Amino acid sequence: MNRFLSILFLILTVTNAVFSQDLLLFENGEKKEVKILEINPSDIKYKKFSSSNEVIYTEDKSNLIGVIYEGGEFEKFEKNNKRREDSSPSITERNSNYGSNMFYVGPLDLLYGTMLNIGYEHFTESGRASIRIPLRVQLGDSYTDFIGGAEIYDFWKIGFEHKFFPTGSDGIVKGFLGYGVHFGGYAYPYEYNTYYYYYNSYKRDVSFFNVQFMGGIQFQPTELINLTMDIGIGPAVEEDDDVVLWPSFSTTLGFRF
Repeated sequence: MNRFLSILFLILTVTNAVFSQDLLLFENGEKKEVKILEINPSDIKYKKFSSSNEVIYTEDKSNLIGVIYEGGEFEKFEKNNKRREDSSPSITERNSNYGSNMFYVGPLDLLYGTMLNIGYEHFTESGRASIRIPLRVQLGDSYTDFIGGAEIYDFWKIGFEHKFFPTGSDGIVKGFLGYGVHFGGYAYPYEYNTYYYYYNSYKRDVSFFNVQFMGGIQFQPTELINLTMDIGIGPAVEEDDDVVLWPSFSTTLGFRF
């Protein structure tokens, strides 16, 4: 009987010695005897069991398999890699940082005082496409068409444009392609001969319909500010059935919300 009690006492003593500290199990196979102080969602704070100093260490849970507590209980940690992936923002969340709506103005047009170039643009939730409604209205009495050199009066244009971002929805700088349809009008001076002696002149009003294919670059330095440069070209049909090829160039400053 005394021998049985002695063996039982020995087993309890050894068991108490083994489980008198916590044991960290690392992914690389290392084991470390510690005294765990705090367990957080992403890390563990502990002291070294064999050290007399009061230094507190911190270990990322992603480096650990789990922990064996001093009472013998084993706790396995889930991989933090998955948690990090889940916590990383999705494409939709990243694009939600930027407003899906934007008003813009053409600063160069205002600088030269020839056109008021304004518009509205709406971006899809994925950020890979947008629709744009541009409006251009002539300022002042007249301006000289930089292509044909003609004097133009009362120019205006409104339309619908669809942009696509084949380079992706992420990044500060993105390229895009698209198309647009526009209609508008303008006037130009017209002279005619009366009885071969007198010339009369007046403004002739013209309306037009234009289809363009576009491409350009969009720069988003902050969540609020957007800079866009685009060029386009396409046929325009005027009211007298004349068909001309119209190029375009635009630089805009946008404010997203």
